[in-house]
Amino acid sequence: MMIPLWIFLVLWAGLVTLLSIGALIAVTMMLRFGLAGSRTVVIALIFIALPTALVLATVQYAFGVDWSQSITFLSVPSTPLY
Repeated sequence: MMIPLWIFLVLWAGLVTLLSIGALIAVTMMLRFGLAGSRTVVIALIFIALPTALVLATVQYAFGVDWSQSITFLSVPSTPLY
């Protein structure tokens, strides 16, 4: 069974999107209903910076991958691995 690599990219992008939406909701609630102070703002910025860095790293990595390749599962290789 062969699975194209681009499927993994789509799944990863979906997970990162869900993480980013969750982070935005959490930061909105933190800033609106949390304790007022500079530490709250710093923590919110860090919490938003992590998914942003993840998205940028994913985009940078995605440009260097040949997405036309496939991964083979559940088959015996024809050549020995040693």
